[in-house]
Amino acid sequence: MGMSKLMKSLPFRLVLGVAIGIIAGLIANESFMNLVVTLNYIFGQIISFCVPLIVIGFIAPSITKLGKNASTMMVAIGVVISPILRIEGMCPTAHLINITCSVFMGPWYSLLCACTE
Repeated sequence: MGMSKLMKSLPFRLVLGVAIGIIAGLIANESFMNLVVTLNYIFGQIISFCVPLIVIGFIAPSITKLGKNASTMMVAIGVVISPILRIEGMCPTAHLINITCSVFMGPWYSLLCACTE
């Protein structure tokens, strides 16, 4: 493997980024690091909210192409995904899935969600 190919590889870039981050963290002052921590928290919250929506956005159109079993599959995915999303910061997405599944299943799903919380 040539040197230029090594420099372009993803593992090398990741290790280089971690090393640069460690060095910058040691050199930077406290106010700059507070800014970095704040931005890290904000972007982390945005990503943790958007990722499940993106996944559902890719899965839902495929399910609707199934035809008459589409609503059953959507509810099944909601039942499977909803307990997974009981992580701090994922609450809005979990509620969105619960509301969507309640529309498809009716009061039984709402009762099930209320009993499991």
